[in-house]
Amino acid sequence: MILAIAAMEEEYQELEKMMVDAKEGVCEDVKYHLGKIADKEVMLMLSGVGKVNAAYALTTILNYFDVSFIVNIGSAGGVVKDYDVNVLDIVIAKKVCYHDVDLTLANRLPGVLPNTPQYFEATLTDEMLKAIDSTGLNYHCATIASGDQFVCDLDSVKYITETFEDVCACEMEAGAIAHIAYLRKIPFVVFRSISDVVGKEQDNQMQFEEYIKQASLNSSLAAAKIIEKI
Repeated sequence: MILAIAAMEEEYQELEKMMVDAKEGVCEDVKYHLGKIADKEVMLMLSGVGKVNAAYALTTILNYFDVSFIVNIGSAGGVVKDYDVNVLDIVIAKKVCYHDVDLTLANRLPGVLPNTPQYFEATLTDEMLKAIDSTGLNYHCATIASGDQFVCDLDSVKYITETFEDVCACEMEAGAIAHIAYLRKIPFVVFRSISDVVGKEQDNQMQFEEYIKQASLNSSLAAAKIIEKI
């Protein structure tokens, strides 16, 4: 079974609309819908916002269901350095890292916890990228950086983009989801639709609220196309 994960109701609802014969359920206290996309069995799970919520919800589902592939969808904040990223672009993770983990005083690289890599490698195929091409959405393949922060200032962006390789977007769940997938040896993909871009607008909260619905729709469109190719 393919497991799709969304953190927020707005993100969840858009993909749920695309499911066939979807039935709602609850596993312990984790909400999900079980149905089909492109004739494939898909569970859509609501994780809640933040790394701990994402790790908790995903682990709960994995303890009860046989999951063969994880697809993490939603929105993210774009950062401007090596990419001309704009609101409503899609960012597909080649890899995922933690931008708020710092054990460098213990002689570890930034973002590294004991017995974990600095980057979690996603499972991307040419067929998946061709599927995204077919949507007509503008997209970037890059690193997505996770942390329990709403990154909205240029100093934070400067630290993240100078410390970690090839970062194009920041959000709050992908690192934990990728970490659990790594521990459970389950392939995963992460992609986000950009809801706001640090450095292009002064009022990021206003931009986020304005674009979150369309960003969620774009993310769900991309998810449906990728699920066809898994």
